[in-house]
Parts: sequence; C-alpha cells; structure tokens
Amino acid sequence: MIEFKNVIKKYDNQVVALDDINVKIESGEFVFLVGASGAGKSTFVKMLLKEIDPTSGDVLVNNRNLKSVTKKDVPFYRRKIGMVFQDYRLIPTLNVFENVAFAMRVIDATPKEIRRRVPMVLALVGLSDRSKSFPNELSGGEQQRVSLARAIANNPTLLIADEPTGNLDPETAKDIMRLIMDINKAGTTVLMATHAKDIVDASKRRVIALEKGKIVRDEKKGRYELNAED
Repeated sequence: MIEFKNVIKKYDNQVVALDDINVKIESGEFVFLVGASGAGKSTFVKMLLKEIDPTSGDVLVNNRNLKSVTKKDVPFYRRKIGMVFQDYRLIPTLNVFENVAFAMRVIDATPKEIRRRVPMVLALVGLSDRSKSFPNELSGGEQQRVSLARAIANNPTLLIADEPTGNLDPETAKDIMRLIMDINKAGTTVLMATHAKDIVDASKRRVIALEKGKIVRDEKKGRYELNAED
C-alpha cells in the first residue's frame, strides 16, 4: 500500500525533515506514526497526500510512484485517500448530511449515489439522527464522527488520521478509536499520526517512531515510548 524508498526531504532553509526513510506499510495494516513535534510526521503525511515531493528517493502508494502524479492528476489520486484532522475541518454553513455529501460531489458522484451512501456512512458512525444538524450544534466527538463519515464516504483504500483524538476527552477519544478500528477491520489501511500514548499502548498495533527525521523504531505491536523532548 505504502512504500518509502531512500526518501530525503530538505526544505529551503536546509532543515532535513526526513532523512533516508525506508519503510513499507502493507494493505490492510493499522499503523501509528509517533514522534515529538518536528520529528517529521507532518512531512511524512504531506508526501502521501502529494502536497510536497521528496528531495530525493521515491514514495509509492498502491504501487504507483507519486513522481508520476502530475499536478492536474492530484485531485484524482486523492480520491482513494480519506483524511481526518484534529480540528475536524467541517464546513460550518452545511449540515451533517451536506458535509458528507460534499466529499462525494467533488468526485462527481451522482445524486442517487449520494442519497444511498451518505445515510449508510452516517449510520456507521452513529449519527443517523443528526443529519440535519449544523457543526455548531454538535459536540467535539460528534464533529469528529462527521469528519470520519466524510473521510470514508468514497470508500478510500487508505485512511490518514492526523491527531484525530487530540481535542477530545478520554471517553470520546475511545469511541472514535473504536470507529477507526472498525474501518480498518473492514479492509481500509489506516495510518494515524498521534501523541496519544495511552491510545497507542492500548491498541497494540504497529508503531513507527520518528526522531529528527529518522525512523528510530518500527515494532509490530509496539508502545509509544516517550522521550524527554516529547
């Protein structure tokens, strides 16, 4: 599903954000990406979204080298990637149904497909009764559920979650994690960047730890071992 081959990323100020990264993530895996601020997590994620390119090396997703993805093709490439953010990023003027439907409209889904699929994913995240509510009428946990529904509306093969529990209380965070785990069990590959040590340790999934742009640990059922600067 994902492969980084000798990936180096230097920014214009010559800061090395990723330093000779070699890693493979198989289809259907659930992987935590951990590390202190500035470790390289955001750069890793941005490369998968084709927001930035490596200075050298290759990034492959579904056996496709992202070097071959032109600027014009980027929106089509991203259609099979779902993205969940810490701050939800819902459109405040659209209700729950419309926020999820929006993700389908941008890939030219038909009205019939939208009418069928949106209620299905809202039921999956437990929000069938909130379809006409607006974001400001929802709790943080409910907003993140909408964000999840939007992310999976187009049946992505890869779900990237960037600190999805960062703004949530512990109990709500557990609920969101259960949903993400269920999405993974249904076959979607999940990469989750997080600082949430308790969630990582409880989940017993693969952990890739970054430090100063290098992979310092890669364990199949690892723990989030915090260092002094985290």
